Amino acid sequence: MRRSRVGIDRPGPINQRLQGWLVWARRVGILSMVVIAGLIVRWYDFESLGDAQWPALEGKVRQGAFLIFKKVDEDTLLGDGSLVEAHVVVPPVLSKRIGRNEGVILTTIAGVPGDVIHLEPLSDGRVELHVNGDPTGASMWLSWQDGVAPQIRINGGPIPQGLVLLLNPAVDAEAIDSRKVGLVPRAALLRKASYL
Repeated sequence: MRRSRVGIDRPGPINQRLQGWLVWARRVGILSMVVIAGLIVRWYDFESLGDAQWPALEGKVRQGAFLIFKKVDEDTLLGDGSLVEAHVVVPPVLSKRIGRNEGVILTTIAGVPGDVIHLEPLSDGRVELHVNGDPTGASMWLSWQDGVAPQIRINGGPIPQGLVLLLNPAVDAEAIDSRKVGLVPRAALLRKASYL
């Protein structure tokens, strides 16, 4: 007697039914995996961390890691430490120096609506940014806010609804973040990133 796939010694109607169910389960399983893979590819973008993006993640993730991006919408959960890609408008004073008046940056959220920004004076004339009493590790010259629209300028106090504070403390002087472009509207956040 031949041994069947399900381990029953002799063929019969029960064995044939079990084999039929196994074939059906395999097909459904494979189809489900294909559908799930398609949805993942549709909802997420996968990119390798390039040299231009590296400063935003220095010390957090190895260079060349893969980033997983998801489009930001009104339901996307964002908070302190969220890594985001944002479209920013560069003030005229800075745009002359860097040669463009807008761009896309990869940075972290350091403050959300309702968080309180405090500017702590430093001995060299700069100020250190504190959020809810905690130092962020980021400092700036107040003159960096020249040319920033008054409603998004970092002056200290609570962050208004619809705006976020974006900071890259790892690249203090060279970072294009809220220190140079002001508070950023949530609507300007393009994608939220995670990394592998």
